[in-house]
Amino acid sequence: AYTTPLVFDSSVLGQEYRDLHLIGHGKAVLQFNGTGVALKVFGNANTGVTTTMENLRIRGNANATDVLYLKNVFKSSFKNINLEEGTSVALRCEFCLSNRFESIIISGADVGQMTTRPVDGIYLDLQSTDNTFVNPIIEGVTGSGVRIVGASGPNTFIGGTAESGGAS
Repeated sequence: AYTTPLVFDSSVLGQEYRDLHLIGHGKAVLQFNGTGVALKVFGNANTGVTTTMENLRIRGNANATDVLYLKNVFKSSFKNINLEEGTSVALRCEFCLSNRFESIIISGADVGQMTTRPVDGIYLDLQSTDNTFVNPIIEGVTGSGVRIVGASGPNTFIGGTAESGGAS
């Protein structure tokens, strides 16, 4: 468990990395016990950051806002990720381009009832475009399963389910 948000930020002056790999064994749990965003990945606005993230369960809490916040993330792969417990958005993407999200699960029903449910499951903003979502499962959020704003699109959704309105 950790109380300070995990932040991978290559947009800061002097940060040089362009690739980030977070690979869990089985379904590794990142349990956030602090306040704010549980996990942030921010790339440089011009070059972005390429990320591979697989086999993880990222859990927030009643004081967490977003569970996973991606900004300026390009040509990346996210697979078998469970996002749980937050007060705002489970997966926030800002200016995310040409990424593949496969088997992203945001579901109180799938993981046992979440005590703190996000308002929105997937939130695409700031021209997030050309992303592909394969078999996402979004259940039990209190707002929208998928919200697309800020001139984002086109994005592709293949299979899966996206419920809204607090259905459990």
